Amino acid sequence: MTNKELIEKLNQVKDFRSGGQPDHDWVVSNKAIMMSQLQPASQNESPVKKIGEGFYYGQYFNNIFRQSFLKPAVATLGLVFIILGYSATLSVANASLPGDMFYPIKTTKERVQLALTFQEEEKVKLQMTFVSNRADELQQLVKTTSDINDNTEAVKKTAQQITKDVGIVKDHLNEINIATVNSDKTKVIEAAKEIDTKTMEVKQGLVETHSILSQDVKKEVGGDLKQAISTTEETGTSALNIIIKKYESGETSIDSQEVASRVAERIKDAEGNIKGATKIIENVNTSTPVILKPSITSSGSASTTPTLNEIKDQPQVAQAVIREAKDLLDQKDFSSALEKITETNKITNTVEENIRVIVSESDKAENTNSTASTSTSKSL
Repeated sequence: MTNKELIEKLNQVKDFRSGGQPDHDWVVSNKAIMMSQLQPASQNESPVKKIGEGFYYGQYFNNIFRQSFLKPAVATLGLVFIILGYSATLSVANASLPGDMFYPIKTTKERVQLALTFQEEEKVKLQMTFVSNRADELQQLVKTTSDINDNTEAVKKTAQQITKDVGIVKDHLNEINIATVNSDKTKVIEAAKEIDTKTMEVKQGLVETHSILSQDVKKEVGGDLKQAISTTEETGTSALNIIIKKYESGETSIDSQEVASRVAERIKDAEGNIKGATKIIENVNTSTPVILKPSITSSGSASTTPTLNEIKDQPQVAQAVIREAKDLLDQKDFSSALEKITETNKITNTVEENIRVIVSESDKAENTNSTASTSTSKSL
């Protein structure tokens, strides 16, 4: 082909009409292919792929949500359950009685409270509150137990604990009183007042507890209960003595009427002790005549324990002493009145202690005689 012919062919290609137009179907088909390549891939994805990728993104945001929110929420929820469980445990422990599984938690919590109390006056008041708790527990233990014989050991240990703790209260209060400076005197008086009041309440609870015990149980724990009663009484008297001394020295603004009222309460309590001692003597006198005569020891010598005849007039002696206390109270001689109250209580406590010894020796004598009779019968 010559150059002239080639130029003519090229000129024909320029003219689409002369060169021929593309087929319509071919244009549509190729246009669709071209447009599919130009459009975003997301518009051409299959429904399955869209769903799968949506699930993926859902999982992604779900993981972010769980990490940023759910994990702290779960931790908080767990902490709430721990706190609720701890609170529930403390509630159960607070309602527990000696011998219960959670009771050690209760007493441990009390020791922690004491350790975290730094003012001595507040500490001694808290100690007295715990003594009051023990007395309440003892009363509940005796009243709510169907067979107290199952809890005799718990009753015994609790009574011994009261004796120990109330003795600590007494010593602690006296130490604070000696160590006080002018600014602390009011706090000491307030502590003494609270102890004076609470010891009266505790003693009354212990007396009631002792009164509802059977004779068999009293033989097991009666001595411990009486010791707890006596020590509580002494602690209250010691607290009242501090109040009186502060009043008489003018170191406090407490008025004479309040002091007189507190002394009168102690006189009333002492009169109750006299009635109790009288009743004990009457009961023993009618139920165990053998103790009217001196008992004989294993060596054959007479026992040094007083006989019932020797102590049966002691309540009358105590009654005469308490009358003196009343006269002194009328004269507002509070210190002397308290001394007479203390003397009265010593008399009645000695009577009760001697009665316990007498009854114990009488029981031993009866058991010995019973054993001897049984042996004689068998030999015959």
